[in-house]
Amino acid sequence: MTRQKRTDNRATSPILLDLIKSKAITDLQELPQVFPVVVYNGEGRWWAARDLADLIEPLPGGLARCRPSQKHWVIDEGQLARETTLPENNSFADLIRLEASPEPEAMRQIFAILSQRLQDPRYASLRRALVVWFNRVLIKRLVPGTQVPEVNDLQEINNMLAERVVQWTEQWKYEGLQQGLQQDLHQEAVNMLERPITRRFGPLRDETR
Repeated sequence: MTRQKRTDNRATSPILLDLIKSKAITDLQELPQVFPVVVYNGEGRWWAARDLADLIEPLPGGLARCRPSQKHWVIDEGQLARETTLPENNSFADLIRLEASPEPEAMRQIFAILSQRLQDPRYASLRRALVVWFNRVLIKRLVPGTQVPEVNDLQEINNMLAERVVQWTEQWKYEGLQQGLQQDLHQEAVNMLERPITRRFGPLRDETR
């Protein structure tokens, strides 16, 4: 008895299709289990559907069982950071801390830990991904509008943050002081204008002020 050759009709998932097309799976092998995970880092809570079936119009009668269904697991980083004590010695928890910790010193400590923990060659692709994430996302969030040379590995990130953490902290303090001074000057100008008007016309209503 021969087994019928199975082609792309075996799967609709892009991951499974890639495995089939690249011949990583033979025609006689079963497809591997895929566990879909969504990592969400938006400001509000995750509200969208968690099952493909919820996005498809229901079918009538006995056809309902033919509606595609694929659930996915949602990891809401904001909710975890707010409501859960994140575990120690856990790289994914450290990534959530990086998302929630814009201060350079906090980032430096986390990257120092990751640099030590991910030294094994099997983590090479993860280290590269973290470096790209730092260059394209985190550094722009840390010091927006500042040109910072790109780094090539986790140890360089640690060294750069160690060198510049004091400089950036002092810069933020100075910018905060300047902003506070501008606000004080603005309020003083408002008071100077309001005093003679009040003496002449009486107390001002809120909309007039």
